[in-house]
Amino acid sequence: MTLHLKAQQEAVFINITCLRKEIEFEGISYQPRDDEEKIKSLTIHPSLFNSINQISTTEPYKEDNSLMCFTEDSRTEMGIGCSCCAFENVIKVLEWKGKLEKFHTVFQVELMGLKEAIIRASQGNEITKIWTHSLSSIMAVLDPHTSHQHVRDIQSLLTQNRNILVRWIKAHAGYRGNEEADTLFMKVIEEGVEMKALNPRCELKQRLQELFFKKWQNFWDNGNTGRSVHKLLKSVNLNPVFWTREKILFVTGHGPLPSFLNRFHLSDSDTYACGEVDDPIHYATSCPLTLSFHIRKPSTSLESLWYPRVLGNPNSSKKNYKHD
Repeated sequence: MTLHLKAQQEAVFINITCLRKEIEFEGISYQPRDDEEKIKSLTIHPSLFNSINQISTTEPYKEDNSLMCFTEDSRTEMGIGCSCCAFENVIKVLEWKGKLEKFHTVFQVELMGLKEAIIRASQGNEITKIWTHSLSSIMAVLDPHTSHQHVRDIQSLLTQNRNILVRWIKAHAGYRGNEEADTLFMKVIEEGVEMKALNPRCELKQRLQELFFKKWQNFWDNGNTGRSVHKLLKSVNLNPVFWTREKILFVTGHGPLPSFLNRFHLSDSDTYACGEVDDPIHYATSCPLTLSFHIRKPSTSLESLWYPRVLGNPNSSKKNYKHD
């Protein structure tokens, strides 16, 4: 992306996410309160942070008569959500389903499912084990310096409820409680409670990317420079084009050509030895000094088809070209 557009995009993003300023850009209003904020200050003193004693990723799964809670979360084509169910003495005593908007992340819904399970487990005083297959959520909770609000909420809940233990379990490994939570998840989109969560930063970045891609495309279509390249590359994108040096010189006209060197006062004339103003098309089609290398010059309507053929574009179909 051109530098001035990329700078504008980053400026809008930083103003919203870091400076927390309300921005109106291109007729669209961006409210910082709608997006997640990275929290820098600690809410739990490091000396009091001992949630590591309540969390384990290595303890093997074992069914017993204690209260056991299982969480499930994922993204489907229909949406994104989470579910949890609890068993006591092998009897289901709780089930819950929740869903978020499609633009939210799986990490957000994993944390919200774990948080909901802890809230419901905190209503009792007995030892409760919460089994989750989200290893990323567990590792985030173990970080005392996390900047994610949902993670900090979970840390506070665990600090206040020492009877709640969080354990990791492998997903889809045949464990009954985990399979029950997975079955429950199938009904999340139709029956789940709509949860509220701030927009993830990646969603804002995606919206800005789409907006500035449109500005970039408009700038490319209506600009005054790079017109020879525009004939070949109509749409802007971030995918690199692997051209040889010769192809780049042919398309751009930037090379050891009298007209190009004259623009930078490195040559006294912009004409070639034949007496005409030079450019790659002149050499390839009409210059008498390169007659043995000439190719047929296309009409204006066929020029956009001819350029890819000259460059050997693998995505271009040969049957569409008019040539000798």
